[in-house]
Amino acid sequence: MNNKIKLIPVEEWKEYRIDELFIIHKGKRLIKENMSIGKLPYLGAIDNNNGVRQYIEKEALFNGKYITVNYNGSVGEAYYQSGKFWASDDVNVFELIDKELTQNIAMFLIPILKLEKKKYMYGRKWTLELMRDTIIKLPSKNNKPDFEYMEEYISNLENKYIPSIKDLKKPKINKKSKLKSIEEWRTFKISEIFYVKKGKNLIPENIINGKIKINYLSRSTSNNGIIEKKKIDPIQCNKYMFKGNCLSIGGETASVYYQDDFFLTGNNIHLLYNDQLNKYNGLFIKTILEKEERKYTYGRSFNLKNINNTFIKLPSKDSNPDWKYMEEYMQSLPYSYKI
Repeated sequence: MNNKIKLIPVEEWKEYRIDELFIIHKGKRLIKENMSIGKLPYLGAIDNNNGVRQYIEKEALFNGKYITVNYNGSVGEAYYQSGKFWASDDVNVFELIDKELTQNIAMFLIPILKLEKKKYMYGRKWTLELMRDTIIKLPSKNNKPDFEYMEEYISNLENKYIPSIKDLKKPKINKKSKLKSIEEWRTFKISEIFYVKKGKNLIPENIINGKIKINYLSRSTSNNGIIEKKKIDPIQCNKYMFKGNCLSIGGETASVYYQDDFFLTGNNIHLLYNDQLNKYNGLFIKTILEKEERKYTYGRSFNLKNINNTFIKLPSKDSNPDWKYMEEYMQSLPYSYKI
């Protein structure tokens, strides 16, 4: 192995528009009726499993050695695809111009591309036009991206460690927000601000083993309610899977967690969804909901009826929850960039 290469300071990198570096291809919609189980990876706008939602029987839409980037759903998630695949219409496919995209180069580029995630969410998509106009900074040589350096830097990392976003740019911490006086908060009924769904009781013994790994939630009071990642058959996964960006509540334990990833549920799990929810204001509300735990035990469950009828106090604006304030307050806390 060569001597470890030092990362060039970002201040010395050069700016490039994404469309100067990549040809961006659109994925193609494929409805369930036209799918059958096979061996070709089918990519959706998810934030795990390298973007692979299931495996299908189809001719490949794309060959390998591309980066796939979600413009919808889990916006901004990016993955390297080494082999053939099909990408859904929520996924854009990046082809490096005039150069083969190796895995090492992709592993250097992906954390940089994912820095753009903070600008987008489910309600604000990273559209094709916005992607093309996006500016990123890269190590350069003779006013061109130094792909040779990127390749060598990744290949020489000890233990094949892949740089994370924080290695390239330390997130900014917002100025500390003052917590509003509780007297200024407003009381809301949970059913007024959340769509409350009952989980699907998938018994572990009934899970059909497959290739997709997905979180399995229980009423546990630890590990974010996750027992383990289950390997599950794609068809069964589609039937029982819930999308993330929600709060989960365990019935008897009344344990509350923010779920950012797709998941399966065991018995007596309830889920709270709102389009304004994100991981920051979600953790703010989680702390408040946890005050309800003392009211519930295995003899008295925090069930669907009780959840819908529960009242909580939240910072408000124009008679609605102040989602933005809760988000900014959490972002202002020390080490919030590690959330």
